[in-house]
Amino acid sequence: MIFLSRLQQVKVFMAVLSAGCALTLAACSAGPRSAAPAADNGPSGNQLSVQGSDTMAKLVENWAADYQKAHPQSKIAVQSGDTGSGIKALVARRINVAAASRELTPEENMQAHDAGVRLMRLMVARDAVAVIVSPANPVDSVTLDDLKAIYSGKLANWSQIKGKAAAQANFPIVALGREITSGTGAFLREQVLHGEEFGSNVKLLSSASDVVDTVEKQKGAVGFIGISQAEEAGKKVKVVTVRLNAAADDDAKEDTINGVDYPLSRPLYMYCDVNAGELTKSFIEFCKSAEGQKSVKKLGFLPLF
Repeated sequence: MIFLSRLQQVKVFMAVLSAGCALTLAACSAGPRSAAPAADNGPSGNQLSVQGSDTMAKLVENWAADYQKAHPQSKIAVQSGDTGSGIKALVARRINVAAASRELTPEENMQAHDAGVRLMRLMVARDAVAVIVSPANPVDSVTLDDLKAIYSGKLANWSQIKGKAAAQANFPIVALGREITSGTGAFLREQVLHGEEFGSNVKLLSSASDVVDTVEKQKGAVGFIGISQAEEAGKKVKVVTVRLNAAADDDAKEDTINGVDYPLSRPLYMYCDVNAGELTKSFIEFCKSAEGQKSVKKLGFLPLF
């Protein structure tokens, strides 16, 4: 039997996700289609609607603006929210594309099946989830075990975190999470809590901006948001280093957000109907292209290549 280290597991996990980025999700392969997918509206199929992950909102807006410059006859409407709302709207055929920071849940797969919808999932970028605290908090690094203890309710005070800085942080931990439909929240529950729910100590917030505002105002608060959102927040918050374990060097390259082995990195997707119109397919291909990936790099996300 082969035992993999935590670092090796992370590498295998990301490799599997990347390899599967273009898989078609035949959510209703056994069921009949009940209706046609949302149309690329307009007299010549030139209008497109995108909704979903607030982590991806600015990125999708940039893509839409750049695509419309190259195709001035096309109109792309972008709505933020969260991954769950985007998937729900796509299954209901109210939009053409759902931006998602996670894969479909079993419930969403069932809803798509019941609605006779067959979805295609395409990876369009990669993201790193940043753990943020108040700039007034002296703690500047945590381990995955620390995060698990914080978000399961086992740690209540910052002084309980191992490390020299924690000795100066004798104040309560205020753990901030995201609502159940959030892709970022789902990712943290899966990768840090191993599928368990947040502890009763975790305060659930509806958006990344709410997390930033609360962390900025409360010295003991800790939250998680997309790295591009953390960069946008600037000096309002402090991004802490996430280490694989207590033995890892605080300055280890693989544990920093720009390192290839950062433990809280994830793929970002776009979902659409397998029978989507030409504009939908063209727009998603643009997002994946070298030109589209320029916005990925510009906004602090991790490009496909």
